Amino acid sequence: MYSLHKRRIISNPLCLVHGKTEETFEHLLHLCHWVDPIWFGSPLGIRIDKRKITTFDRWLISIYNHCSTSEREAVLTLISTICWAIWKERCHFVYQHREVTPPSTIRATRNLALEFRHASASMRNSRVLRLHMQWLPPPIGHHKINSDASWFPPDHTGIGIVIRDSNRVMIVGSSLLKKCGSVTKAEATAILAGSELVVSLQLQNIIFELDSEEVIIEINKNHNNWVWIPREAYRVAHVASSLAFGRVDPVRWASQPPPSLTNVLCNDGLPCPHVEGD
Repeated sequence: MYSLHKRRIISNPLCLVHGKTEETFEHLLHLCHWVDPIWFGSPLGIRIDKRKITTFDRWLISIYNHCSTSEREAVLTLISTICWAIWKERCHFVYQHREVTPPSTIRATRNLALEFRHASASMRNSRVLRLHMQWLPPPIGHHKINSDASWFPPDHTGIGIVIRDSNRVMIVGSSLLKKCGSVTKAEATAILAGSELVVSLQLQNIIFELDSEEVIIEINKNHNNWVWIPREAYRVAHVASSLAFGRVDPVRWASQPPPSLTNVLCNDGLPCPHVEGD
């Protein structure tokens, strides 16, 4: 209210709860009589010394400096939720004519803090999950091959193949068009084309990655060097297969991948300074 009064938006700067003191930011959150039990009844158990309150930011800095590094995040979270709960309870009093009730404000503070902690944990878990969905390089001395198929009925099939080493360096990439009568045949053709490329390059210590668990299970009945990875970590082969539809003849690249593939490779940790047109 005090700030609105200074801007001459309202005529009365007094606190709307008890009407005796100007409602400054500090008064609203610290000095008004009804907020004392909220700060003390919160998990922080803070007793507000009104004689020492000058500005809110100085008070907050003093609290921050008295906390250990491990405590600071939790303390700041609780202070933020307490301030929000006080403001919300004040607004209910002003606009809904509902009496301020410190016990309900304390409960709201605890609920808000709990919700925030759960949301923060979910965000951290989400970041970890995204890390698990990123492409990982093979062990030293090995190569990883990713091959994929994009299929459109009745038989239009794009095949994409990318081979990289343990330093994330792309050894070769390829896009080609095929005709396959089904998705299953398209996936099998992509595997065959990738295998033929490995043989032609005479590469050793190969790890094959696919995003089809069903295919991996069948192949690993006789081989054990085929690995399933989620689609999110398999984007480079998927993009390479889509590139085939813009070409008539098969194309192979190494040091100069197409621009649409470069961004995906960079996200996987491969520096790709040179590009050529799609």
